[in-house]
Amino acid sequence: MNSEIRDELKSLGFRENSYGGFEGRLAGSYFAIEDHPWSSQTVIYGDKLSNRHVYQTEITIDRKYISIDRIVEALLIFIDNKIFIDKEDLKITNISEGDIKLEILNDLLSKEMISTSIKLGLLNTLTSIMDHGLDPNFMLNNDCSILEFACKSTNIFHKHRVVKVLLDYGANPNIVDDRGMTLLMKYGKDTEIAKLLLNYGANPNYTCKLTGDTALGINFKEHKLVRLLLEYGAEPNIENYDELSPIDLAIVNKDFVSAEILYRSGAKVKADQEQLEFANLMKKKVTMEAKKVQLSVREYLLFSMLKESGQVFLSKMGMKSLARLIEEHSCNG
Repeated sequence: MNSEIRDELKSLGFRENSYGGFEGRLAGSYFAIEDHPWSSQTVIYGDKLSNRHVYQTEITIDRKYISIDRIVEALLIFIDNKIFIDKEDLKITNISEGDIKLEILNDLLSKEMISTSIKLGLLNTLTSIMDHGLDPNFMLNNDCSILEFACKSTNIFHKHRVVKVLLDYGANPNIVDDRGMTLLMKYGKDTEIAKLLLNYGANPNYTCKLTGDTALGINFKEHKLVRLLLEYGAEPNIENYDELSPIDLAIVNKDFVSAEILYRSGAKVKADQEQLEFANLMKKKVTMEAKKVQLSVREYLLFSMLKESGQVFLSKMGMKSLARLIEEHSCNG
């Protein structure tokens, strides 16, 4: 085993033993990993019961093809409870390039094995499993597909690459849970995940069955995501079951940054006083930008208050004062 593999094994919690190999415990099982001295094989011994150093199961890997992914594949086989035989030895040999003995693996694929492959970011392992027929929309439980598991997992290695692998193999980016929420609605705050889902056909205008909101309405406070959704064709005027559109929600929640983004993308405001005041301010702000009118310090500070998402809210007096100041500048300009 080369130094890179040895370092990876140490990072997984294995320790070097007196035979020049490694020993350790993983997922409740004990393992020894050693280069066979009389052949070109690396041997992985496993014992599910206790640390007796009487390993009942072994897998051999041709050292020509050894890699940390190959070793972890073997560990995953061990970890799967179905492969352990308490009283009989079991040997799987000659795991070599392009041959992971999936005629055995196909009968042994477990939810733990699949989820561990995703969590550890084992791209080669995951690709091999997908190549041998795993449904890309496989459900780990009643309401969690493997794609959702990858999207929501934290501290996952190569998270975005894992999601891309699953999408490449046909995972449905529009899968919904029992509340009618899509992955875009739930995990779009990670804009890299959102962009991947959108690039693979996620519908930005799908409405939640529970509330009637789109991803824009649910995530109106996420400004980067709002811009991304609009870029990919999100309709800003879809109302939820309470007849509130994303810009309505933004204004009610005093998120004027989001409201401005939506307004500039064609969102319509309602005819109530607060929303009309916001619309008038925005129209005048656009006019000012077009004329390149210079603001005084006071006016600049007032405008800055509009940009403080949820932090500072202009009183109606303040909004009227700002409108008057803008009007004066517009007249003078």
